[in-house]
Amino acid sequence: MRLLTCLAVAVASALTLASAEAKEPWVRNTIYFDPDTVTIGVVAREIISDLAEEVIKEGATRVVIVGHCDTADKAPTLLSRYRAKGVADIMRAKGVPQNVVIEVVGAGTSTPAVKTAPNIHEPHNRRATIAF
Repeated sequence: MRLLTCLAVAVASALTLASAEAKEPWVRNTIYFDPDTVTIGVVAREIISDLAEEVIKEGATRVVIVGHCDTADKAPTLLSRYRAKGVADIMRAKGVPQNVVIEVVGAGTSTPAVKTAPNIHEPHNRRATIAF
């Protein structure tokens, strides 16, 4: 009987851990931007639309969108937040329900995909990542 109790506790612990890991968002896609803009192109809008459908289909409860800038962008903290908000607005317009939390973060130049010197245009750093 004691072995069964230990086994039951081990299985419950494993299921709890797996459940906690499943809720941690992971980056599904990245949208790229031109310098000093928040403009989202036609192809990027289609990608965001597809991701919105995935959010709904998977029953995600939280989406995290992080905007980024390169070191040449003006007002990078504000611009990165606007980039993330633009993606979030499209996701809502494509049907992501209000009960799904969309967290919008502006990272500015703090986490570059490619490290550069100041005032360098780097397309890989002008992005918004979408995780759920």
